[in-house]
Amino acid sequence: MKKELTLLLLVFAAAAAFGQSANAIIKEGNEKYNQQDYSGAQKSYEQALAEDPESDAGTYNLGNTYYEQKQYDAAIEQYQRAADQAKDPETRAQALHNLGNAYLQQKKYEESINAYKQSLRNLPDDADTKYNLAYAQKMLKQQQQKQQQKQDQQKQDQKKQEQQKQEQQKQQDQNKENQQPQKKEQQPAQPKEYTKEELDRILQSLNSDDKNVQNKVNKQKAQPAGSDSEKDW
Repeated sequence: MKKELTLLLLVFAAAAAFGQSANAIIKEGNEKYNQQDYSGAQKSYEQALAEDPESDAGTYNLGNTYYEQKQYDAAIEQYQRAADQAKDPETRAQALHNLGNAYLQQKKYEESINAYKQSLRNLPDDADTKYNLAYAQKMLKQQQQKQQQKQDQQKQDQKKQEQQKQEQQKQQDQNKENQQPQKKEQQPAQPKEYTKEELDRILQSLNSDDKNVQNKVNKQKAQPAGSDSEKDW
């Protein structure tokens, strides 16, 4: 980027007494500016504008002092004012060129491009403005690409986070399922296997029981059916 901050050295022949005083102060401010005493130059230009608020040189040059001190917002305000009140296209073009520079320093590329284009409408053949315009357009394109990449990365990160949450939820559900008590299936009882000797004993026992039961039944049948059996004949 080429930075062209040219001081305006304007002396108005028809200026009134206060105007002539303002121009003298501007001259002092220019000397301080060329010595890189930007703070001192700023005070001189502010004093000159107090004498002549409509001074193109005072307004424009004050913007330069703000720019050199990296006070870009204040510089932008002064350059815009200088462009609005400029009495000739060249002065307006210079103010708009520096306005573009101030926006460029803030990485406000769209605003700087607009300022350079306006400057070229007033001074179409200015090579420095054309160069800065091309540079600002290039930087804007890079800025937009970075913003797009950032947005794409954010979308990828968000998608990845959602997938991780789903995996975590799936794992939690699986762990919860594994912690549930398992129902034991009932196995059918297996019949007991007896030896031949055991079966013989069981059979003998059953036979003995059958005889006892039969005897009991028979004994009951032998009992009298009623009290008539003892009837006294």
